[in-house]
Amino acid sequence: MSDAKLPAWFRLALLGGLSLALSAAIAGTVRSRLDRSRAAPAPAPAPVLAEGGLQTRGKLLYQVHCFRCHGAAGHGDGPDAASFPKPPRDLAARETKTRSDESFRRAIAQGVPGTPMMGWGAGLTDRDLDALTAFARALAGPSDLPVLLERAGFGPDARPRPAPALTVTDARGKS
Repeated sequence: MSDAKLPAWFRLALLGGLSLALSAAIAGTVRSRLDRSRAAPAPAPAPVLAEGGLQTRGKLLYQVHCFRCHGAAGHGDGPDAASFPKPPRDLAARETKTRSDESFRRAIAQGVPGTPMMGWGAGLTDRDLDALTAFARALAGPSDLPVLLERAGFGPDARPRPAPALTVTDARGKS
């Protein structure tokens, strides 16, 4: 029997039944996925940090604990640096490159006596200290440009000065 010979009500009923069956199949799939997602997940193992992960963790810790004094690039120019009598250590300077990982780690963990640098060792795990040490050491980078500029006599002027007077004239010569 072809479709043309079936009564219209039968074709509508058949189409409705197919729609109902398809809807039930979709609903079953959605329900089974929801049931699986509601099950308690197994606890994830502690992540093992690869070298890239160590750098990422170190960067996060640096932003939380060090940025305000040492600044984004580690030059000792963070937002709080101006309030110190002596600027924080420039972590990107040449002498920083020659310091050992152990001396970096000790300064981070115990602080630096006679400076505002407090020790963070009580609040950081060994792995966090490793990550922060690795990131801070990486700030020194391969460039010697700041040292070369300093040797050439270029450097910041520590004396505050007022800005020079500025006079602006328009096209007609009016100030």
